[in-house]
Amino acid sequence: MQSGTKSITSGKTAISIILIFAIAKIIIASGQQLSFDEAYYWTWSRHLDYWYYDQGPMIAWLLRLFTLASSTVITVKLVAIACSSVFLYFGHRLMTAIADEQAGIYWLAIILSTPLYLVGGAISTYDAPMLMFWSAACYFGYGAVRTGRPSLWLIAGSLSALGVLSKLPTLALPVGIFLTCLTSPDGRKRLASPYPWIAGAIALLPLLVLKLWDDNHGNLFTLHSASLSNRHTDAPIGRWTGDLIAGQILIIGPTMLIGSIFALTRRRTPEGDLPRRYVRMLAVPLITVCLILSTKSKLEVNWPIAAYFTGLMPLAIFLRHSAKSRILIPILIIPGMIVSLFATFPNTLSLVGIRMKPSLAVKLYEPYGWDVVKKRLEKPAADVIKRGGFVASTNYRMTAMTAWLLGNPTNVECLFAHTRNNQFVLGSKLDSREGQDALVVIDAVDIKDMEYLRPYFSSVTEISDPIVIASPAVDGPIRTIHLYECKNFNGYKIKNEAIGF
Repeated sequence: MQSGTKSITSGKTAISIILIFAIAKIIIASGQQLSFDEAYYWTWSRHLDYWYYDQGPMIAWLLRLFTLASSTVITVKLVAIACSSVFLYFGHRLMTAIADEQAGIYWLAIILSTPLYLVGGAISTYDAPMLMFWSAACYFGYGAVRTGRPSLWLIAGSLSALGVLSKLPTLALPVGIFLTCLTSPDGRKRLASPYPWIAGAIALLPLLVLKLWDDNHGNLFTLHSASLSNRHTDAPIGRWTGDLIAGQILIIGPTMLIGSIFALTRRRTPEGDLPRRYVRMLAVPLITVCLILSTKSKLEVNWPIAAYFTGLMPLAIFLRHSAKSRILIPILIIPGMIVSLFATFPNTLSLVGIRMKPSLAVKLYEPYGWDVVKKRLEKPAADVIKRGGFVASTNYRMTAMTAWLLGNPTNVECLFAHTRNNQFVLGSKLDSREGQDALVVIDAVDIKDMEYLRPYFSSVTEISDPIVIASPAVDGPIRTIHLYECKNFNGYKIKNEAIGF
């Protein structure tokens, strides 16, 4: 009876911790603004579809649901906060099933101290629902492998399918479960049943949806995906591998990454053969594939993040049984928490005498300063729209942010001035814009795009001083935005102007 009471108490403690962190994130989010990607996916949610140029539709569906009443920073960021809370809940449940409740609390302490959660847990991109469904599918998948219950297999397969609808790397999850079964004596018995195979088929169903969308949209997704594995291929072998590893150090924390590698590679562990294989097969293959791909092309830092869901579990188990856990835990979590503090509140860097170069600060300060831009943008944008014109930029980042700041993407266009294709190509109305005036919003880093656009307007005039965003922690402007009044758009075909995917 005491064991059951202790388990219930620990479970309540875990839920309380998750809720406290969620509330803290909501409070912090109330003082923040959106990143480029969040604004981009918000524009997706204004035009619902069953797939999109970059990934599956889940983030758009969730953003639409959470912003039904109004589109605010909080309602957008609530998507990530809600998803990360579910992610944490199933992580604790899985860790408890594999080891015990105390190990579950250790896992929570570990994951909650990483920049992956502390910073990323409030950024509403397609990683948020992917991680949520990944964690839930992992939990039910473990129960299915351990017990063979048909219902658990079907639930795990369905959750995996929802994860694939969020982001395609979720396809690594059913592969990891299959490898667990294949390499484990007990697991191989499960493969004699039809239910693991049915679950796998369910998990793959979204690929049929993708194929249908791709066939109906000129193979845009295929072309885009192919380009992702062929970027910067002229670099020396291993050039981007170092960048990927450095990125993992940042999102997990240096000591945490070292600790997780140590725990993953230990031969003797107390959790048993099946749990040991399960957590490794859901972590190591995904990380390995990403490392191999990085030898050829540049990868985004977030590609292998789902691997850390179970990748950090052996470390939690090690701490649970270590006599030195009280010493090790601060060593593991403090570096990541410091990184998270500065990433969340970058102006605090000035308090410790650190000043960054603008080139290093651009990504860190991406969600800052847009309130100033909005104040300067609203009146000229309203004026040009009132005259029957439109507002525009030249890439998905500024086009999406401009649409978000104005609160309506209907009158905002991406001009594709010799820039890459993106989701805006599908909803473009440029064919009908000929003869209209435009307000073009350009970040200083893209200023060359205006010279490309000049021949397509009868006149191009910068209408005010540039909008400069600065910080006491940065030597020089973080961002400089230019506003151009462009008269009488001549019109052109996007397919003739856009380059690459």
